[in-house]
Amino acid sequence: MALKIPVFLCTDDNYAPYAAAAMASILKHTKEFINFFVIDTGISKKNKRLIALQNKFFDNFSLEFIKIDPKKYFKNFPTLPFISSAMYGRYLIAELKPEINKAVYTDVDVVFTGDIKELYNESLDGFMLGAVPSQRGKLNNNYFEIKKSLNLDFEHKFFMSGLLLIDCVQWRQSNIFQKLMNETERLSKQLICPDQEVLNVVFNNNYKPLDVRYCVIYKLFKDCYNKDEIDEILKKQLIIHYPGGGDEKPWNNKKLISAEYFWDIVKYTNFEGIIIKKYILWKIRGYLNNLKSRFINFLKKIKRKLQYLLRLQDKSKF
Repeated sequence: MALKIPVFLCTDDNYAPYAAAAMASILKHTKEFINFFVIDTGISKKNKRLIALQNKFFDNFSLEFIKIDPKKYFKNFPTLPFISSAMYGRYLIAELKPEINKAVYTDVDVVFTGDIKELYNESLDGFMLGAVPSQRGKLNNNYFEIKKSLNLDFEHKFFMSGLLLIDCVQWRQSNIFQKLMNETERLSKQLICPDQEVLNVVFNNNYKPLDVRYCVIYKLFKDCYNKDEIDEILKKQLIIHYPGGGDEKPWNNKKLISAEYFWDIVKYTNFEGIIIKKYILWKIRGYLNNLKSRFINFLKKIKRKLQYLLRLQDKSKF
């Protein structure tokens, strides 16, 4: 029987073009059949149609949009400036499709550069979750302060939430959805990176660590790895992740290290023109903001000079 890999993504309308790019990158690098489930937190009919038309590039996938109301589930949950309540959609995966035993969840700000089959076939060794430990632990004393504030075991390897391999059967049996909801509500006032921190609390020291190849973050190379380690990661990378906002996203910044992987895959979507337009508008906005900032600084400089001249004039009267 041919392998069919369930892959969940969660997006709203703003990130729909980038979800399509992530999906295209998966399809381009595998011969397996992919069952895509897009958790829809507000995607327009037009963008749904454009995502569905991906079949003009690939024929090894099915697609289902699962509409949820974020206000119903996540009304009072904290959000971030560049991440909406769509981040909590991953909580629902096992509940939305009770017939699925194992699934992959991926954020949409990623590009696959290898076969997703390798990830899906990873053994969870009896754990209900597989995730990549955070490389940022090398930058912030192994998350000591966060572990302390969240009452996590110090031995716990803090993991990233952008890529999850889920044993859906155990997830349902252990009522993980409700535990995640309860912890998000309980910790809401102290959360910095909400969904990620809550997942770490619920799976405290109880998950399967996956290799860094499944969440390669180029911007961390310089601070987290030596040259030999970087070379090794580059040889085996399978998923590139672009966390952060603004110019840390490849669709806003073509000069970003590894942005070429994103732009190479955009042509396999129906959003190429839209993404290019968004890129141009972002650059124009940045240019205008820069002009505005320079003009304000110029006015401040003139004001200081005028104030200085007025003080000199006042002194000359005596």
